[in-house]
Amino acid sequence: MIMKSHQGVLFVVLLVLAGATPATQAALTPISNLHPTLSEPQLIGPDPLAPTRTDPSLLETLYGEINLRRVDDAQDSFFQHMDAEASVRAVARFNNPTLSEQLYFYNRATMIQQAFLGFQQVATSPRPLYPVGIDPPTTGSGLIPRSESGNVFELRLNGLRSSNRQAHPSGQDFMVTFEIIGAAGHPDNVVGNYIVGFEAFPNDDLDYQDLVFELSGVVPVPEPGTWLLGLLAAMQFSSGWVRCRPCLEGITVRTLRSSRA
Repeated sequence: MIMKSHQGVLFVVLLVLAGATPATQAALTPISNLHPTLSEPQLIGPDPLAPTRTDPSLLETLYGEINLRRVDDAQDSFFQHMDAEASVRAVARFNNPTLSEQLYFYNRATMIQQAFLGFQQVATSPRPLYPVGIDPPTTGSGLIPRSESGNVFELRLNGLRSSNRQAHPSGQDFMVTFEIIGAAGHPDNVVGNYIVGFEAFPNDDLDYQDLVFELSGVVPVPEPGTWLLGLLAAMQFSSGWVRCRPCLEGITVRTLRSSRA
C-alpha cells in the first residue's frame, strides 16, 4: 500500500480508532444457551439448542435487539467517565438468589475497589432453579464518582470477576457489553448507554445473564496503550509514516495526557 505521508498516517489512525487493526480486535466471546427447557431466557439471539422456542431473548424483551450493538471484547476491559459521576442499575438477575452479590469499581491508580451496588439475599426453601428475573431488588447507590474510581476504572463482580480479562489467571472473559444505539419499539431506551452481562462463575454455563446491568455516563475502552500498539502495527502498511513521525508523536502525547486527566 503506497500513500502520501499525511494521508497514510490519517488512514491508519482512523483504522485504529475504529478498532480495525489486529492488535485491537478479538473474536467475540461466545454466549451459550444451555438451558432451553428451563424458565430462563437466553441473553440474546435465537436459541440454537431449541429452534422451536419462540419466547424472546432477555435483551429483546428489555431493549429490542435491533437497538443494540455488540462491543468488541478487546474494547470493553475498562470504562472511562464522560462526566463527574456514572450510574449503574441492575436490569436482570438469573442466578442463585441465596448468594450475596456485590458490584465493585476498581481504581487502578490506588488499587482500591469499592462496592457500590448489591443484590439482596433472598432466602428460599426449596430454592427454585432460576428465580429473580427482571428488575431485581438491589442495595447501594449505584453511583461511581470519578473522584473515587479514577477516570478509567474496572468493574468487578464480587471483587473477583473483572471486566478486564487480563486480571484473571485463566484469561477467561467474564463480561460482555452492548451499546444502546436506538429506541425502535422501546421509547425508554437511552441511546449511548451500555449494557453489560456478567458470568458469575468460572467455566459455568457461560450464558452471561447471571447479572445484567445498564451503565450511563461512561464509554468502554481497551487496555490503556493497546490502541497505540495497534497504531504502530498498522503504520507498517504506510510508506510515509517515518516522514510523519512528528505528527504521530504529537497524537500520542496528547492522547496519553488526556487519558491521565
